[in-house]
Amino acid sequence: MNFPKKLIIAMYNYSQITEIYQGEDGAIKLGGVDGKLLDILSETLKFRYELVSSPDEEWGSLSTAGNWTGLIGMVSRGQADAAIGFLSASMERLTVVDFSEPYSINELSLMTHLPGTLPKAYSYFYPFEWNVWACTIAVWFILPLLFYIQTNKKYPYCRLVFQMYRFIIRQNFTKFAYGRKFLFGLWLYFAFIISSSYTAVLFSIITVENREIPIRDFKELSQAVSEGQYRVISHLSIARHLLHLEEDYIVSLGDAIIENNWFPELGHSLDDEQFDGKTAVLGVKIMFGLRYGKPPYTTKYVSEAVLHSEDVGLAVRKDFCCKKALDSAIVRVKRAGLYQKLLNDEMYKAWGISSKNAFKSNRKAITINNLFGALLLLLSCLILAAIALILEIFSNHF
Repeated sequence: MNFPKKLIIAMYNYSQITEIYQGEDGAIKLGGVDGKLLDILSETLKFRYELVSSPDEEWGSLSTAGNWTGLIGMVSRGQADAAIGFLSASMERLTVVDFSEPYSINELSLMTHLPGTLPKAYSYFYPFEWNVWACTIAVWFILPLLFYIQTNKKYPYCRLVFQMYRFIIRQNFTKFAYGRKFLFGLWLYFAFIISSSYTAVLFSIITVENREIPIRDFKELSQAVSEGQYRVISHLSIARHLLHLEEDYIVSLGDAIIENNWFPELGHSLDDEQFDGKTAVLGVKIMFGLRYGKPPYTTKYVSEAVLHSEDVGLAVRKDFCCKKALDSAIVRVKRAGLYQKLLNDEMYKAWGISSKNAFKSNRKAITINNLFGALLLLLSCLILAAIALILEIFSNHF
């Protein structure tokens, strides 16, 4: 059976990642990855296409009245031969339409603002977490006490504490520990590990830009929402999907979105204004990349966590005559790597546009803020040295 000469294609005009323009022949054309894929298929299968958009501007979901909305509704009612627009081939949709051979995958994830950099002023405290600092200080004071008891109080406790500190900063050691090989060796090993680890991590922090810890998965996001630290925006279909999952924190996330009406205006869910540091966007990873670029070349933070994934294909009518020919052409495009090439090109282009004003030259003059941590540490040491000097003077007189 010959392929039809003309197809009515329902498309989703996502203005943030695609564009509609008029071709040389006066026909309406679709830009972006979807438009280029359509052009390849039309040239391969020798057909022309006419684009129509969904009046409700939705991809397609089952309404409470039992009717299908959006692109899926148009195809199921015969108002279009096929539909394109990153459509997921869900089991529910397959009851009313067919899907072509999948050419991509929709992965439901989350995106937030790019985490800010940690201030360099306090970089001397970043190598260890607070529990490591606490354990180190505890060992530093407890081990000299053991030496103090074992030597029958031969050496003053304060002197032993300072001797232990000398090992950490890699100064020479004294004779008092020669006869206590086990404790002495234990402390030397501990001091070496702590000193080496601290130095290595501190150098990496100073050399490489250190950023704040972002919201990394949906469990952390749900907790942040429950504590009032974050809000989550998504489309209604995604929020409804969350309510049918098993995890309680995912269901509570969907409830929060619906109860607070955290639904963006159509076509504005990925606007820069949404990323204010207190908002997370739920959506498809591909769309995140087409709007802000592909990691690591992106101006936003895209989580590695994937809540759900489904195949992406063209939705076609149940009675479409030439699905096998369409599938064959899509397989050839996919196996040749053409679609992935188109996708990567668009993502790189998106990154270039979005990062044009976001990134500036890394060459900056040294400011007092860059030296504040070192100056603060120096001042603290001078104060401690002055206190030690005063104590020594008083100890000699009394």
